[in-house]
Amino acid sequence: ARENRLTSAEAFRSTMRSGAKHPTAHTVVYLKRVESNSARFGFVVSKAVGSAVTRNLVKRRLREIARTHLANLDAVDIVVRALDNASEASFDELRVELDSAISSLMKRQAR
Repeated sequence: ARENRLTSAEAFRSTMRSGAKHPTAHTVVYLKRVESNSARFGFVVSKAVGSAVTRNLVKRRLREIARTHLANLDAVDIVVRALDNASEASFDELRVELDSAISSLMKRQAR
């Protein structure tokens, strides 16, 4: 839904600069607590990942994984930056990496 998306460049920039960061094998996840009603996700998939078809596949996988987290998160902005090798990862690999990264960042932010 629109309210669950990061849409402005400033929101992406703010989350990536001042949010907590957790690198994984295929992604880098940034999380920042914000004053809002719901969690918002943003995805950065550069041309280094591959062709347009490949980049869209990676984005669709990441979006689906993020969708499963929406019910459990509140008042955070999360940016997921896909690394060059993200296209080589299976859906399950990406899911495990993002699940552990988000839970780790949430624990770190709770302190």
